[in-house]
Amino acid sequence: MKPEQRLVDVQCSECGRVWQVDLAQVGRDAQLIYRGEESAKVRVECPVCHKYRIVEVPQRWLS
Repeated sequence: MKPEQRLVDVQCSECGRVWQVDLAQVGRDAQLIYRGEESAKVRVECPVCHKYRIVEVPQRWLS
């Protein structure tokens, strides 16, 4: 069975590019910044300028 995709729109604060991130691919320890009871913060890299952006998502989306 294929894992469910949870796509989140992210906008880069440097170059303005908007792209989608699949949270199923983000849950790795290197990208997980904070995990609380209700929310989590993950680090994602802009595909254009390669700057990092911190995105807050519901914690249940990373389970």
